[in-house]
Amino acid sequence: MTLHIKFCRKCLWVSLISIQIFSYSLSAAGPDLIEIAENVSIRQTESNEYLVTIANPVDSSSAQSYRLVSTADSQPPAESEQYSGVQSIQIPARRIVSLSTTYIGPLEAIGALDHLVAVDNGGYLYSEEMRKRIQQESITETGSAENLDLESIIAAKPDLVLLTRINPGQEAQETRIREAGIPVLVTAAWKETNPLGRSEWIKLYGILTGKEEAAFRLFTETQDRYEELTELIQTGSPTPAKVLLSAPFGGIWYMPGGQSYTSAFLRDSGAESLWNENPSTGSFPIDLESALARGFNADYWINPGRYASLGELAQADERFAILPVFRNGQVYNRTRRISASGGNDFWESGSVYPDRVLADLIAIFHPELLPDHKFYYYERLK
Repeated sequence: MTLHIKFCRKCLWVSLISIQIFSYSLSAAGPDLIEIAENVSIRQTESNEYLVTIANPVDSSSAQSYRLVSTADSQPPAESEQYSGVQSIQIPARRIVSLSTTYIGPLEAIGALDHLVAVDNGGYLYSEEMRKRIQQESITETGSAENLDLESIIAAKPDLVLLTRINPGQEAQETRIREAGIPVLVTAAWKETNPLGRSEWIKLYGILTGKEEAAFRLFTETQDRYEELTELIQTGSPTPAKVLLSAPFGGIWYMPGGQSYTSAFLRDSGAESLWNENPSTGSFPIDLESALARGFNADYWINPGRYASLGELAQADERFAILPVFRNGQVYNRTRRISASGGNDFWESGSVYPDRVLADLIAIFHPELLPDHKFYYYERLK
């Protein structure tokens, strides 16, 4: 099956270039259960299966389809001609290998940690429960990328491996796992530029683990809270704060574009990036001098890389200290919830609870709108 797709908000347009259509076709399936996310579609069929289409994370002109089948059988459902090119996955998946820490937050939020049998690297985890299970060796570590230990994955006897793809070279890793007879589902949540869209992926994780009710309920509650906060901004109509983002890495400043996930949070919190005019949905490189020059106009500086204090920033480059935003102490980072080993909860649960992120940002840029707010992910650097 070859799919060429174009994604849009609240809809998924699919152009079928060459496809052996299902015997009942997509039109026989129910409505899309995804309302906001643009890189995934989930439809339930009359036989209570789920047809899932996920955009290729590194090539949005193509996608992969999955057939999620509820069965008590110990083996995955048999393939047939009508499902040629569609990977079948048995649900609920009871033994999952997570090759990214970004799955931990969603699974923990819906009470599905017991479904995990292995993770890529426990050293980057924030979840106290997960770190405890690794210490007790009830969950193993597999490594990742070029350090992936296929034998440890096989030994964990998983019925599903969850991973994402950042570059095309990772497809070889996926092939190795599939050739071992293990189902692989490749997600693309990181491609979502809408905070609620990224959060909505929890519906898929709920379906995969048999926690649909908890997942759908949690998303609805999160969406309601998020929209209440955006209404607060719309009603208050505050002057948008000018924000300097990120910090240089390896001599290059990678700045989130004006259509990125980070910039969406800024808009919803009554602020805008100093590079708001840039159309990129990801990050783009700029030289340090250009960033500093425009940084003189910033009211706030957020997400300054790995730095956890003003002293660390000044030590990295003394020119940071001459910026008005630095001198005024208006520098904030998402470093309030970090484990002793360096795991940051923002990267685990931040996508699940964008309302918490948004509330933090509103309290930074417009504290008068949330006078009693207690920061969850963010903190003011000292």
